[in-house]
Amino acid sequence: MNPERLKARRKFNYEIRQRIDLVAADIVVSKSDIPKVKSRLRHYDLLQFAKEHHISLDWLICGDLIGLARTIVARRRV
Repeated sequence: MNPERLKARRKFNYEIRQRIDLVAADIVVSKSDIPKVKSRLRHYDLLQFAKEHHISLDWLICGDLIGLARTIVARRRV
């Protein structure tokens, strides 16, 4: 793989893991959920994590701030 693409991919994965940590710090998340989602970053696991905790995938995966706003609104309804 191209070294620059590899670097960009690692950065992208690191940012997703940071957002998962932010969610875990903000809400009650089972300690068994976090390692599974963070270590593998599989689409299905991320989708299930987002659905279960009412998190916008736009924010979780892409860091979209509008998605963060949707997450805040959705979390207030829960």
